[in-house]
Amino acid sequence: MLFPDTGRALRESLRVLKPGGRAAFVAFGKREQPFFTTTTAILFKYIAAPKPDPDAPHLFMFGERDRMRHEMEAAGFTNVREVFRTVQAHWDGAAEEYWHQFTEVAAPYRAMIAQLSPQTRPTVIAESVAALNKFSDGNGITLPLEIVIGSGNRPS
Repeated sequence: MLFPDTGRALRESLRVLKPGGRAAFVAFGKREQPFFTTTTAILFKYIAAPKPDPDAPHLFMFGERDRMRHEMEAAGFTNVREVFRTVQAHWDGAAEEYWHQFTEVAAPYRAMIAQLSPQTRPTVIAESVAALNKFSDGNGITLPLEIVIGSGNRPS
């Protein structure tokens, strides 16, 4: 989902696969899901989201139904399957810890978080923690995460 040239990356994957071999790829599904709406969407209520380049790869490009299948077929894969699944993304810890981890690991968002005013930052954190707590079961946070799995064969 983040290769600058998806077709080229898939063609190279196909090239190095043995004849008749099968490859599988996993990417994020749609943008509108709790895994993202509990953090990123709240942040974007308070700062302007960067305008994406429509031709550039992005995290949610394969959330569009049939896109992965089409890309794999165009690269030369056969017997291509595209399957959407919801998996449970579990975090062992409190919502505040999840937010802290998000701010540390999600590098592209650090600069955006830094744009928040000292007055707004606690509001964003509180909203995100409240949204995350809706998915707390006392043993951590479990967020449904839509993924797309694409698989296909190299022709024999």
